[in-house]
Amino acid sequence: MSDDQNTERTYSQEFMRRAVLTVGQNGFGNKWQVPFASCLTGIMGRNVSVAQLTHWKNRHRPVPLEVFRAVQRLAPTIVDTMRGKADAIEEIFANPVDPPPPEPEPTPDPYDGIPF
Repeated sequence: MSDDQNTERTYSQEFMRRAVLTVGQNGFGNKWQVPFASCLTGIMGRNVSVAQLTHWKNRHRPVPLEVFRAVQRLAPTIVDTMRGKADAIEEIFANPVDPPPPEPEPTPDPYDGIPF
């Protein structure tokens, strides 16, 4: 393999790794690995483990092309879900039904000013 082919493979592998991590972390939140592995398992019809995700994340093993393809198929669904959540947040503040009630006045301390 020539140096150019090796460099190209390295760049494409890094792109696939970043894509997998970006979709997993952004699509599934802080504790993303277990639900993401489960989702990939369902899409691919074969087990994808948290250990495999960790190997890919830490660059110990390359991301298989079939995993990248599954992530490509999953990404639009995650984007739609995230857009729906963002729309719901924007909508609630764009069309408030009633303004929030005012803050109550503080109750005066009956012992205020009495030296003890």
